[in-house]
Amino acid sequence: MVGSTTHGGHDGPMSARTIETHHGDHLISTDPARVDVVAVRRWLSEEAYWALGRTFETQRRAIEHSAIVVGAYAADGDQVGFARMVTDLATFAWLADVYVIEEARGTGLGAEMVAAIVEHPDVATIKRHLLATADAHVLYARFGYEPLSEPERWMIRLGPT
Repeated sequence: MVGSTTHGGHDGPMSARTIETHHGDHLISTDPARVDVVAVRRWLSEEAYWALGRTFETQRRAIEHSAIVVGAYAADGDQVGFARMVTDLATFAWLADVYVIEEARGTGLGAEMVAAIVEHPDVATIKRHLLATADAHVLYARFGYEPLSEPERWMIRLGPT
């Protein structure tokens, strides 16, 4: 029975605890309530090669169902970066949608957001963290990511969208 502690169930979606830190004048926060979904969707759907054309509803659902989201926020509160982690908080984690607006690039915000996620206490001990990138291998290698050692063991199922 779902929710029964006798059978080891739980009472709904699990979410990670909120962590906040600063990088210069920027706030780095895992508080999902801070995320500007409209801005994130616009950035990703118009500028990120992996998410071009992504609909608002798809982005909203992706954020809502990710256990950890992180945003970078300027001193005036405007969001300038975003990343999310899809995970069960126990055995598997997928880092996705890491993005910093052009005006804030080169300041280390992307690295700080990645650090906030991969070092988050709710996922730091997970054995398998994955991601896909076409152009940021050097950045992710700093956090222990490396090419798959046995890519022949991995498969992908592509859906219609």
